[in-house]
Amino acid sequence: QVLRRQGQGHENHLKMRVGPLSSPTRSFGAVVTGLVTSQLCSDAAIRQHVRELWREAQGLLVIRGLEMSASEMVQVCSAFGEVEAGVDGGREKFAVDGTGVLRIGNVRNEAGELISMSAVSKTLDEEGSTNLADLVWHTDGIFREAPPIGSALFCKVAPPVGGATCFADATSAFCDLPEADRRRLETLEAVASLAHHDAKLRKKGSLEYPDGPRTPVRRVPVALTHPVTKRKSLYGLNSGTFAVLPKGTPIPQGDLDDYELRGVEHPSVDAELRKFVPFCLGEKYSVVWRWQPGDLLIWDNRSTIHAASGFDMDKYQREMWRVTLANDLTPALDGGEEEEERDEQGGHTNDDRQPVSDHSVLVVG
Repeated sequence: QVLRRQGQGHENHLKMRVGPLSSPTRSFGAVVTGLVTSQLCSDAAIRQHVRELWREAQGLLVIRGLEMSASEMVQVCSAFGEVEAGVDGGREKFAVDGTGVLRIGNVRNEAGELISMSAVSKTLDEEGSTNLADLVWHTDGIFREAPPIGSALFCKVAPPVGGATCFADATSAFCDLPEADRRRLETLEAVASLAHHDAKLRKKGSLEYPDGPRTPVRRVPVALTHPVTKRKSLYGLNSGTFAVLPKGTPIPQGDLDDYELRGVEHPSVDAELRKFVPFCLGEKYSVVWRWQPGDLLIWDNRSTIHAASGFDMDKYQREMWRVTLANDLTPALDGGEEEEERDEQGGHTNDDRQPVSDHSVLVVG
């Protein structure tokens, strides 16, 4: 694909190539090459085009071969949504150059101090497929008053082995569930809180989540209707989720104390929600992305689930920059009308969507 822009007295040929993230027959994910950061920062036509590609690719887009500063990353990602201005409380020391960009990995400064947020994740096998279900699959921030619509990761340094990030198409997977399961999920909501999230991680030995004030409990639909595409997705997977209940079910205070102070999880999370994760991880829906420096990956929290995988932190270095997309762009900033409404009951088949055209030879990772 070649995008042509008329300049002042000349035509500028921008060789933007678009290909599928994995199989050419799948509509989940797309890879863009041939762009530079300055175009993504300032060219309105390109910014609108990559945003449209992101939606067409089911909310998973990779732009390869970029070099950019933290402030440029914020500007590039503002093409996809409103970028949060700062990082979460307590993580300011991991912010890059005082921006809303969070440094993740095992990077240290000259004094040997850790300057990146670090987390230990399970390592995938060499093929990256046999133990996907052992990873911590989730959607970000559902315990927040307004859960973020998406996030972006930019690869600065990648280990030669390990450190992949995995994604699954929660929209197509939900659509392909048996009708009885879809109808059941539509009656349920995930109940979550930040206090439960932190208590659960403390039980696992994390020192980064001390006791703090309890925040209001949040409830989100397990079958979430995307506000733009109007398609339904499996939603609510998060370490902050402590119960999956029929909508409006009250929770006794004593039970809530167990959930939030002691990190207890109600069996309904496994029985009503987590049991569908293996289905979502089928080859038809999942992607294992092996990073290269210069990769920018943007995902939509409302149509995907994701999981980190580990690497040998004693042997290799990994540095990733991350921003959070707080809200969709307003129609005025979005460059056009929202997509037409689709079947509210999730009645799409995979045949309704065309796979991303393969305009270049691209290999995942």
